[in-house]
Amino acid sequence: RLMVMGINANDPNCQARIEGKCAAILKEYQPGDPSQIWIRKSLNGAHVLINKQTNMVALVAQGNGNQVFLYNQTPINIYAGRWTIGGNCSTNCALRPIHDSGQNLNIFGNGPYASGRNIGTWGWGGGQLNETWYMYPAP
Repeated sequence: RLMVMGINANDPNCQARIEGKCAAILKEYQPGDPSQIWIRKSLNGAHVLINKQTNMVALVAQGNGNQVFLYNQTPINIYAGRWTIGGNCSTNCALRPIHDSGQNLNIFGNGPYASGRNIGTWGWGGGQLNETWYMYPAP
């Protein structure tokens, strides 16, 4: 089973594109589902993750245990929504918010990791399954 970061496409907040209310969650991969596709754009040495379905930016507040929410593409949100990459994302990598390099993109809780789990940031735990990611070109 391939699990990916996506959004709940049935969430009214995501359907209405309400910024700060549409959350990133873990989903079982479904080919062709735009809610699971992230467009990665480079910006000043970092990367902005834009959800294909909503055209919104993945952004997280500074600090441990904050959930990733989607925000409209304004210059401020795009700049604040930058992520750095540690490692090789074709094998596995860490994604870190530019404003808090001590945090990493993480699936919250203990495994097994099922669809619907919240995604946010947490301090590095050494490369556990819930804190490393792969990036593939969209099919």
